[in-house]
Amino acid sequence: MPGEHPTISRDSEYKRNGTLSLLAGIDLVTGEVIGSIEERHRSREFVDFLKKLDAH
Repeated sequence: MPGEHPTISRDSEYKRNGTLSLLAGIDLVTGEVIGSIEERHRSREFVDFLKKLDAH
């Protein structure tokens, strides 16, 4: 029927393979960029990144 969009079926166990989380911070005084690449996107990785920034 015109105007209807086809339904795309997706597996409920769909997993995005090959994706990463990229985190970056910049030191505004020196201009240095501090980065991190993580396989997961959870608060644990973000907190670890913030600790890395704080220690820098």
